[in-house]
Order: sequence, then C-alpha cells, then structure tokens
Amino acid sequence: MRINAKFLIGLGFTINGFLIGCEGCTCPPNVKLGDVKMINPSFFPLKGSEMLRYINDKKEIITLTDSSEKQFENKIIVESLCAKPPISNQFSYYGGTPSYNLRYVNTQENLRIEFSFRTINTQQLPKDTVLYDYLNTGVYSMRKGTNLGILVSDRGNRKIIEPSRLKIFENIRIVDTVLNGKKYERVFYNSTDKSILYAEKIGLISFIHKNERWYLQN
Repeated sequence: MRINAKFLIGLGFTINGFLIGCEGCTCPPNVKLGDVKMINPSFFPLKGSEMLRYINDKKEIITLTDSSEKQFENKIIVESLCAKPPISNQFSYYGGTPSYNLRYVNTQENLRIEFSFRTINTQQLPKDTVLYDYLNTGVYSMRKGTNLGILVSDRGNRKIIEPSRLKIFENIRIVDTVLNGKKYERVFYNSTDKSILYAEKIGLISFIHKNERWYLQN
C-alpha cells in the first residue's frame, strides 16, 4: 500500500498546527500546599515486607507474604485549579504521611488481606480541607470479602464532617478481650459483622476464613 507524499506532508502540517495551537491546552503543574502528619501513626504497625502468621483452633498455621505494589505519595486533593480536557488538569493538594496501601497473600489458601492507612478528605470539591485519618482492613477469601473501616482520628473535624460519612462508623465497637489465650486492649470490630478484629498498635488479630476463626500467632 502506497501513501501519497502530499498526504503525509499535509498530515505533518496538521499535527504541527495542532501542537502549536495547543500550547495553551495544558494546565500548569499541580500545587503542593504542604504536608499533613497523621495524628496517631502507631495505630497501624505494618510497613510492608513483613510475613503475617495466623493459627486456628486445630493448630494449623497460615502464612501470608507481602505482595504490595509500589507505594505512592498520598495526594490529598483540596481544590481543582485548572481543567482542559482531554489534555490535562491541575489541582492543589497536601501530602499526607504516613500512607500505606499494603497487600498480603497466601495463594494456596486463596487468601488476601489488604490494608489502606492514610489521611483523607471528605471529597467536597471544588474545595475541601475537611480531613480525617482512616484505616480500612479487608479480608478476601474464596471470592468473598469483608471489610472493617476505622475512623482513627477525626482530627477535630467531627462537627463539620458530613453525617452520612460518620454513619459508616456508627457500628464500630471497642473492647478489651482475650483471644487464643492472649489479652488484647482496644480491639475494634463491627457489631453487625464480627469476622474481623483489629487491635490498636498490633494490627489484624483475628478473622474468619473457610468458616474458621484464625488468630494472630503469638
């Protein structure tokens, strides 16, 4: 198949003209306003690369290894500053630290545990500075999944956080308890689904897998 030389020249002029005409089609770089430090970073003890071991009442042990993807900066978007679709957009943001999005797996058991721990906002764009610290723990097994979301800190913003958002946490309870012969303080669980138990500064201490309860190995 032959391509007409005049067609190629014309196409080149068209592309070049588009690029020249689109010098104003792109937005400036995003604007970083500063850094936001989490109120209670020790609430979540994992950092990635750990091995997690859990044991059941039969003394069987499950080991999960870290298979997390690359960690990226937690950009807490505050305001949209420029939008020129489909070329680009620009926003202002805070960098939130620490920020973890971790995944641990056992492929033989078809078991996956995921954690997301970061400062986020209520996403009331175009401008939003209502922040809170949040941990989500998800246990996924045999095509089923259960999540436990914990409001780690409202950062003093409880009165201005949308009631519908706070409602997500209304079933979260905190107790001191004994599991597998070990005493734990400040254990978080959902009163409507007790399959996930999380202890502050320790991590995921218990969950249900294959209709059995598994405990963090002492």
